[in-house]
Amino acid sequence: MAIALSALAPGGCAVVHEVGGGRPMVQRMLMLGIRRGTALRLLHGPGARGAVVGVGGARIALGRDVIEHIRVHSGRAEPAPQPDACAEAAR
Repeated sequence: MAIALSALAPGGCAVVHEVGGGRPMVQRMLMLGIRRGTALRLLHGPGARGAVVGVGGARIALGRDVIEHIRVHSGRAEPAPQPDACAEAAR
C-alpha cells in the first residue's frame, strides 16, 4: 500500500511508487533523481516546512507540498526495500 512521503516515520526507508502534482512536479523530481522505484530515506522531518530525504548519496530538502505528492511503499505490504539501497540513499 502506497503512503504519502509525509506519513513516513523519521529515519524510515521507502521506495517511490508515484510522483503526483502534475507534469512540472514530475519533471523536477526526475531532475533530482526521485522517480518510481528509487529508494530513499527520510533523514529529517516531516515537519510543517517539509523534510530532508537521502537519495542516491545526496540530501534533498523538499517542501511540505512536495512531500504530500510523493507516494512511497514503506515495505510493510510490499516487498521491503533492499538494505543496500537504503544505505545508499542515506549517504
